[in-house]
Amino acid sequence: MLLELPDIIVNSLDNSKLAPLHLAAYLGYNKIVAMLLKRPDIEMNLDCNFGYVPFHIAVLLQDIEMVKMFVNDPRTNLNAKTKDGDTALHIAISLSRIDIVKFLLEHDQVDVNAVNNEMNTPLHQAAIFNSVESVSLLLDHDDVDFYIANKDVLFLIFMEKHLMNVPKIIHARKLLI
Repeated sequence: MLLELPDIIVNSLDNSKLAPLHLAAYLGYNKIVAMLLKRPDIEMNLDCNFGYVPFHIAVLLQDIEMVKMFVNDPRTNLNAKTKDGDTALHIAISLSRIDIVKFLLEHDQVDVNAVNNEMNTPLHQAAIFNSVESVSLLLDHDDVDFYIANKDVLFLIFMEKHLMNVPKIIHARKLLI
């Protein structure tokens, strides 16, 4: 097999700065992703011209098994950001993939307060995308900073404006007086 040859350059980039790991992830080739991840010389966190690392692609494809492969590899930067500053958690929330959100929140390395280029945290993102379940999961997480403000408004006002059920969740948790 080609991957077993010593002279194979597994991190070569095409014109779009896509490496074989990007392409295998994009095409949904889980077996090839697994084989590439076994290589000690594989670069996990190369971003392409589109601003994504292979881990982002797995989340964008909503492939929980591939996401698990990346998360379980200690070389993966779980907080890598896209050109827009989104992390994998932001992306999973935007796609309403609660299973991926839950899985990511189980890992302490995931920065639950990471801000994107719009200064939105994953909690802001959940409110923007009207994901009550994501909001609830994030509020249950010990490390979430509820009081981070984004570019536009204070977060409490933002939440009330964009997500009608969020104030009920907040009141139920006694976070709002």
